Amino acid sequence: MGGGFDILLALGEYRKKQLLELLTNFNARKIIIPFSLRTLFKPNFSNLFYHQFHPHREVFRTVQLVRKIDKKHFDKNIKSLKIPPLKTLPEHKGFVDEFLRPYEKYKFIVGINAFGNGAYNFLAKDFAALAQILASTFPAVLFVMMNYKANPITFRGFKEKNIIIFDNDDEIMNLIELTSRLNFLISVDTGNVHIADIFKIPILEVIASKIKGKWGGGSFGNECVYLPLKKNFVHRYGVHWRNFTKTAKDMIARLLKA
Repeated sequence: MGGGFDILLALGEYRKKQLLELLTNFNARKIIIPFSLRTLFKPNFSNLFYHQFHPHREVFRTVQLVRKIDKKHFDKNIKSLKIPPLKTLPEHKGFVDEFLRPYEKYKFIVGINAFGNGAYNFLAKDFAALAQILASTFPAVLFVMMNYKANPITFRGFKEKNIIIFDNDDEIMNLIELTSRLNFLISVDTGNVHIADIFKIPILEVIASKIKGKWGGGSFGNECVYLPLKKNFVHRYGVHWRNFTKTAKDMIARLLKA
């Protein structure tokens, strides 16, 4: 594989043998990577050392990798860095406008996302029950069940008029545009949380206890309340679900008063 790179940053599954082989084949002058025994003594790998068991946002490690390129330049300019707001295209705005047009009377919108890859989660049917409880408690609020067409699990239509289902296609920008319209997100640990972070939307999140400090929401100063679950959480499933439901009610009530 050809070279031509001066510096490479290695993110993601940086400890995997296949990725390390790929990086080596680029023949970059310097490859900046989080600490790994596989790369510690390789001459063109620059390892970033950090306390991996100390609670930190995953984004913190990424920023530290960037800083390692040129520490003086980074420290001098980071505070003046202006990150432009995330914007979608007119077709994405139009897509969501059309979806929400029949529900324009609702001024407060809550997204509920039940689907993620983690095992620390409630059943989809319980998220549906949660939506029904909340819709009954807050009839002036619109609740959007967030789903995608390729998902083998689907929600049936709800009798509650203030619950609707958003089945997105493969266009992630539609999801981003819809998320930007939310006033509150209830979700499992998945990408929707990080999209809500960008728009500084309050979040209630189900997440594994061991990773909440690393991957949990609230990375940009927005409120994120966690329901951290441990490995044996199923033994007290009902208790956790009731606590989650109460927290959702309390947060919505408070946000409505704000």
